[in-house]
Amino acid sequence: MEELTKTQILLLTLLVSFVTSIATGIITVALMDQAPAGVTQTVNRVVERTIEKVVPEKNSANVITKEVVVREENLITDAIDKTAKSLIRIRKTITTESGTPASVTVAFGTVMSNKGNIVAPSSFLEENTTYKALLPDGTEVALKLSFFEKGLAFFTIAEETKFEFIPIKFADTTSVKLGETAITLYGREKNTVAIGIISAIRNTEDEKTYYESNLPLGEIYGNPIMNLFGEMVGMRSCINENYIVSSDTILEISKSKEKPTTSTQ
Repeated sequence: MEELTKTQILLLTLLVSFVTSIATGIITVALMDQAPAGVTQTVNRVVERTIEKVVPEKNSANVITKEVVVREENLITDAIDKTAKSLIRIRKTITTESGTPASVTVAFGTVMSNKGNIVAPSSFLEENTTYKALLPDGTEVALKLSFFEKGLAFFTIAEETKFEFIPIKFADTTSVKLGETAITLYGREKNTVAIGIISAIRNTEDEKTYYESNLPLGEIYGNPIMNLFGEMVGMRSCINENYIVSSDTILEISKSKEKPTTSTQ
């Protein structure tokens, strides 16, 4: 070693470090592959790391690499913020015991387009009943039923409003996996958050897909179910309190209606 120059010693040190890092990476990947699913899921959910490059000055050759830690709780709060803007409450007017009218929430609806197209479960529909949408900004607007099919009701906004509708983003539900984190909002008057997992994936006789979850979904139907990226995986249906209908099914039914009807149940 005495015969080596400082430059050669430095290069040798870098080479040893490089080889060691490769070996460590291979061993880590091998161990992760052999680890139980519960262990790998826990590790993956604790922290997700991304690399961000920041150039401090224009035309500068110096690039600073900064490590950004993205925790699951940050993904959850971001997903909630995104979904809250696309969630509406469907309301109807009832007469209270004192004889005064009151507006009550009977279901949740999810905004599907910037024109205000809304999807909700159809189990709450009643004949000769007028429904309104309570928007995220607190205003109420009239709803018009376009059609309903296979447990789903599709509405449009029936009056002019300056509210800017933000459609929810749909997930690729073919990639949904057991144990995947599921998030929803519920509550008749104010948003309440529930977090759980997808516990089962089932296909019905008509080949429609439903997911079973352990989410406490509240007392009314229509809650949108999201993944960690704020994308809609499905919506609580009226079949069972633990089931959510696939968003692919919602889109398929929506696109299949070229000439919607306005009849009610």
